[in-house]
Amino acid sequence: MAKKLGVVILNYNSANDTIDCVKSVLLDSPGLNIIIVVVDNKSEECDKNILSEHLKNREGIHLLMLDKNEGYARGNNAGIDFLIQIDKPEYISIINPDVTLFEPRTLARMLEYYQKLPSVGIVTAMMQIKGKDTYALSAWDLPNFFTELTDNIILFKWIFNKVQLQTSCGEIETREVVSGAFFLTSMEVFEDVGFFDTSTFLYFEENILGKRIKNLGLKSYIISGVRYSHNHSNTISTYHSKLSKYILLNKSKRYYYQDWGILARFVLEILFVIKYFEIIMFTAVKRFSTRESA
Repeated sequence: MAKKLGVVILNYNSANDTIDCVKSVLLDSPGLNIIIVVVDNKSEECDKNILSEHLKNREGIHLLMLDKNEGYARGNNAGIDFLIQIDKPEYISIINPDVTLFEPRTLARMLEYYQKLPSVGIVTAMMQIKGKDTYALSAWDLPNFFTELTDNIILFKWIFNKVQLQTSCGEIETREVVSGAFFLTSMEVFEDVGFFDTSTFLYFEENILGKRIKNLGLKSYIISGVRYSHNHSNTISTYHSKLSKYILLNKSKRYYYQDWGILARFVLEILFVIKYFEIIMFTAVKRFSTRESA
């Protein structure tokens, strides 16, 4: 029998996106030995009811309802733990609910690459947003002091983003981190890295995972000839303001950078504070402009 692939899809108040994602996985994977678990991260009752109506009691699909929303890492870990308990698969694919697999045999091709690439730890495909390849959002290298400067200083960020947008990708390339929207790895590797680090809630999970995979001496690959669509659901923006998202992001960054020297972390804290007040000012100006035009 072919080795089993477990697919984990984490839902939070995005039932319709999740159902569409499941449909695309099912259409993509005829002939694959696949099992799907949809994890609900304590959505609102109406959203959970939609999921249950469409997915409950369907063969090969399991619905796991959590009683608390503890973020991306814990939610996906719960799905992986569930798969281990019911029928431990040899491979795992994490797929966001706002992802659509639109090319033929996406998962099968990812598995084929995974099984033949040297020192492979994790593989991803080329993310498409509105029909355009977005290499810079599909895979990247581990963040460092320079990338934090470019991310928090407006002029640097504008220049760096321009450079990123012009970056192309070969058919197969190694990077240090792959997007958490869609990737595939083996259960063995996931167990070796200790699954997702649960010290974060919404951000930097991919960077921590990429760092652990690198520390194992394994490689992260992006396969540009395989594509998927990322629809960028508005669910997070609906339930978290720009400021609250930035606070969550910085909490994750502080955890990731905890081994840095005192001076580097002090500079980062200054940058965080500057960015924090930039967001407050931008929000105030936007509200004022909206009120004036009303």
